Amino acid sequence: MAARREQDFHWAAVDRGELVVQQCRQCAKLRHPPLPRCAACGSLDWHEHPLSGLGRIISWVILTHPGGKDAVRRTGILVELDEGIRVVSNLVDQENAAIGARVRVEFGEPGPQRLALFRTLAETPA
Repeated sequence: MAARREQDFHWAAVDRGELVVQQCRQCAKLRHPPLPRCAACGSLDWHEHPLSGLGRIISWVILTHPGGKDAVRRTGILVELDEGIRVVSNLVDQENAAIGARVRVEFGEPGPQRLALFRTLAETPA
């Protein structure tokens, strides 16, 4: 049997077009990034918990490689999902980057691996 990394379940879900995190079976705390043990209660027992994929941009930045300009401009974002979990990702519609903007997850392959990306919704920031 191959060694299993804590994040393997996450990437398998992304390949299926789902956004999931760990949820502790002992105290129900959600956690991301994946960890072997719950930081709240110490339990090793967890299960996959599906997320809505909806949230708000908390921060954003234009990503540039220190050795030179990237071939494709990317906007990195910190998203607080409606469930309270924060994730780092890329914004698909970069021209709409704004703190507080509502976003929804979508799955794409901007490179060699399928990723959870985000696109802004028509709603105005609160």
